Amino acid sequence: LRDISARARTFGKCGALMAEATRRLSSACRLNPSGSGAVGGNGGEGETGENDEQLGVINERRESVGEEMTSVLSVLGEILDEVADAQVSMCQSLEASLSLSLEAFAGVELNEATRLRSEADVMSENAESSFSKYMHGRHSERANMAGGI
Repeated sequence: LRDISARARTFGKCGALMAEATRRLSSACRLNPSGSGAVGGNGGEGETGENDEQLGVINERRESVGEEMTSVLSVLGEILDEVADAQVSMCQSLEASLSLSLEAFAGVELNEATRLRSEADVMSENAESSFSKYMHGRHSERANMAGGI
């Protein structure tokens, strides 16, 4: 169970990385430079020059691939965003279902098994002690006396 739990956790981490890669691909399909999000922002002074530069890069890319291909790539980018959302959701669900549930189950069952083993050890010791008293105690003396008469 611990192995399954650990693998589910690893699956969740890898799935999150895959979703991030899918989002970056989506951004590239939308012709955004270096995986950045939509151009715009808070309008700070330092961002204005950077935004103008990004807009220039986006416009160059759109001109180079053409209007029709830009439209197709934009739709593909939206689809990839939905895929990334689904990946994150699926990985979180699987990790929560397997990893956390199995760890809790294993912990409870391990405690129960340990408790039962301790009880069995105590009962075995008591039974051995009682049997030893029976074999070497008063009953054996009576048997010897009865056999000696």
